[in-house]
Amino acid sequence: MKRNDRGFSLIELIIVIAIMAVLIGIVAPQFVKYVNKSKKAKDVTNADRIATAIQLAFASDEEAYEAYAVYAPNNVKRTFSVTVDGEVETYEAYLVMVNEKNNNFCFGGGMSEFKDKNGKEGLYSKLNKELGLKPNGDNTFINPKANVKKEGTYTPRSGDVRNYKTPCCWRILKRKDNGAMEIWAADDGAMGGWPVYRVWPVPDDVYK
Repeated sequence: MKRNDRGFSLIELIIVIAIMAVLIGIVAPQFVKYVNKSKKAKDVTNADRIATAIQLAFASDEEAYEAYAVYAPNNVKRTFSVTVDGEVETYEAYLVMVNEKNNNFCFGGGMSEFKDKNGKEGLYSKLNKELGLKPNGDNTFINPKANVKKEGTYTPRSGDVRNYKTPCCWRILKRKDNGAMEIWAADDGAMGGWPVYRVWPVPDDVYK
């Protein structure tokens, strides 16, 4: 019997490669969207975890909650906008707590009101412990991961105009009008970064 064991011809290989390229071109964008959607869902979950941890800390430390209730430093009050179901809401809020590279993404801040009577970081240490954050550990697992970026610019306390970046850390805000706590995904910039998207309690449309 005559054996027919020849391989693919060059034309056949080119056709196969072309078909694979078309399939990748169709599937890849959908896969990227799916991955980013999953990251957004994870960000919302982490924001909810942070909110729960803060509420537990407040419940166990009445003085810390009272300090939060009256906390209103004018030097960190700014105007923020959030879009929910296509409607834009703008209001003023105070920056209360941050997590960033400077403290290895543990939560902290300069609020002496949130320190215990011995001068230690009372509320901060409780929050970090509840979330499993360690001063000398890798805490990036808690940070925002979604690939989102707002167009335009903002003006931080330093006074210079900056472009929005993709969020990579968290900010805890207190609304001026009703005192409600909010959790925002923030970028990594001067003066500790800038809150870009609200994630808790009602996420910005970007996170839906």
